[in-house]
This record gives sequence, C-alpha cells and structure tokens, in this order.
Amino acid sequence: MDHQPEASNSSDEPVPDSLSANERARRAVYHELESTGHRELRGVTVEVHDDRIVLSGLVPTYFLKQVAQEATRRACLQRRVYNELDVS
Repeated sequence: MDHQPEASNSSDEPVPDSLSANERARRAVYHELESTGHRELRGVTVEVHDDRIVLSGLVPTYFLKQVAQEATRRACLQRRVYNELDVS
C-alpha cells in the first residue's frame, strides 16, 4: 500500500494534494486572519480568483479593516488584495 503523508495547514487539518492553488491560498488567508487574535475577523469572507484575493464582510473599526488586509498580504504576497470590507 503506497501511502504518502498529506500536507497540513497550520491548523493541523489534512490538506489533500489535489487542492487547487486558489483553495490553498484561501485557507492560508483564513489561518492568518485567525492568527491575528482578533475575533471580529472571523466573519470576513475570503474569495480567491487566480491573482487576486477579495475580502468582504463587516468589521467594527478601520483598524481591523487594515489588520485583515495586512494579514492577507502576509499569507499571499504574490496576489493582489482587494479590501471590500465595510466598517460599521
């Protein structure tokens, strides 16, 4: 039985090798958002379209809007980030 170990993301969930680059990028962004420690970012929606990442949803402050953007840049340096988050 030929079994290769599955890669894992930082949250220790198995990541199949068959995941698309876009899905891997989406998961990386969600991990970075979680690692900020700001619970208010849990509601951020992340969409990945080839060379761009779109953040959408609602955050309570402009500071958190910027935190989400910078976390996304750390996760995926080679992609453009479109920050469409609304501040309530």
